[in-house]
Amino acid sequence: MIKQLIAAMAGAPLAILAAQPAAAGDFSKELTASYTSSESGNYENDLLLANLDIFLAPVSTDNVPLAEAAFLGKASSVSVLAGYSASDYGSGIESSGYPIGAGITYVLPQQPLALHASFSRVKEDLDSPYSGDVTTKVLQLGAGYYVQDNAMVALTYAKADSEINSGSGNADATAKTLILSGKYIADLGAGQYLNVEPSLVRQTEDGEDDVTAIAFGADFYPVPETSIGAGMSQVISDQDGTALYLTARTFIQSNTSLQLTYTNNRIDDSDIDSDSFEIAAAFRF
Repeated sequence: MIKQLIAAMAGAPLAILAAQPAAAGDFSKELTASYTSSESGNYENDLLLANLDIFLAPVSTDNVPLAEAAFLGKASSVSVLAGYSASDYGSGIESSGYPIGAGITYVLPQQPLALHASFSRVKEDLDSPYSGDVTTKVLQLGAGYYVQDNAMVALTYAKADSEINSGSGNADATAKTLILSGKYIADLGAGQYLNVEPSLVRQTEDGEDDVTAIAFGADFYPVPETSIGAGMSQVISDQDGTALYLTARTFIQSNTSLQLTYTNNRIDDSDIDSDSFEIAAAFRF
């Protein structure tokens, strides 16, 4: 599937943000910097991203797992993203470029409904021996309904357009994805929590077979500052596949966290696996 750069967001005058005082431990902005290294057969990619979330009102961290504070606080936000991507396709074909993105997430006041929209674009210029570029644009629209304060059901639509322009010819493709997802955070007592996220994904792409995937992920919080998570997705198509991930995040200070994530994708009846490793640091202020 086409990897999507998705930024969460929400529209409100930024002057309102500065006008609202924040209590100790609360935050109104979060800056996340990440590096991801991916490999699949002869293909390799290095991706650096910086994402800034600006919240409409201060987000409280009282009596909640710190990583889930925005969700449990039903926080609206504005988000912007920028980065650098470098790809090696093998046989001396390389490209590099700069991803950018922006979006909004808005939770209706006194209502259990959340809306979001985002757009991202990355244009990678092809290096020698070929000239040209590879451009991917992703538009995402979604809505979520808080079944209760700690549980949501969401429906998301994404459209990804990819275009290759080179001296040897041009090509383009469009992938459309529909995602039905859920999220539930259970309070286990004694400062421990469990977050579970099931989802059903359906994707169609020009000239390709439709793909359906079933996914499930979970994060356990032994303490509010630290989570350990794992997940699995099963792809159903002509070439079935399985994706597994492991992740861990901890707040080394109340406003600073580190996260490590490893993902493996395996296609049945194929010797080619896809692996990625991500390290991310987040700063709240």
